[in-house]
Amino acid sequence: MKTSIALLSLCIGFSALAADNDFSGTNNRGKPISADELRKSFLLEGDIFITDSNGRLLYQVGEHRGWEFSQTGKIESNWSFQEKNRKQIALTHKWRVENDGRIVGTIAQYESMARGNSREPVIGKLLREQNFELKDFAPVNWVIEDEKERVVVRFTPRLKQADEVVDIQDMEINLKNAAVFDNTGRLWTTTDEYPGKFIGLKTHAGLVALSFYPFKGGRVMGVAKGNDITLNKDDLQITIKNSVPLVASDDAVKVYALIDRSQKSDRIKQLHAISSSKETNFLERLSELRR
Repeated sequence: MKTSIALLSLCIGFSALAADNDFSGTNNRGKPISADELRKSFLLEGDIFITDSNGRLLYQVGEHRGWEFSQTGKIESNWSFQEKNRKQIALTHKWRVENDGRIVGTIAQYESMARGNSREPVIGKLLREQNFELKDFAPVNWVIEDEKERVVVRFTPRLKQADEVVDIQDMEINLKNAAVFDNTGRLWTTTDEYPGKFIGLKTHAGLVALSFYPFKGGRVMGVAKGNDITLNKDDLQITIKNSVPLVASDDAVKVYALIDRSQKSDRIKQLHAISSSKETNFLERLSELRR
């Protein structure tokens, strides 16, 4: 009998240890977010998951994208991804915040998508298109049937926290084996190693100058987080994927940038890069680069 009681007590003890209870509260009540505030703080993240025919998760594809509203108040992006032995995922998606605060979007799936000679990609036959309105701020799943498996492209909305973006002005940007591409799927360039407080890249698609520090002609255009930098100008979003972390912490750091699509190198894959620790020197070299 004593043994039974001891075992019962041990089981109850383990049950108590297994429970994870979280209680919190506040005396304050949040105020409704305006449409303008929503446009400034809205983030959309994209991920791809592979499930079996019953929806059981098999694995997550190593593909993650992020978008913010541009100055036009819209997200417009082409997303193409190809995994070995699987059909190409070719999507366009557009989102906007209406003046009444509703978030609406359109996702379209195509047979193919490829880089063209111009800024716009070459898009194949339209397979499916659907309009959405985000309800309960919940993710949107775009499901593609692929033989015995399913490809789930998930668009997850979230909001930037007030303290999420920080200003770090004395840290270098260390570009190392980075890929620079835009939201049309166009690859601007790949880099070797270019460390510096100020960086300038002149490519066949245009010129990008960037720094964690304010400089003449530059303004806050995006953030750096982990290995990535995301920049937004009008309908253009530029992503820089670096091989090493750009920011040591989990913070998103402001990036000051200048983007000029009229300043191009003479041919594809030709890159003119500059870096400097001093703004005056950088601006002089940047001026020469823009001639």
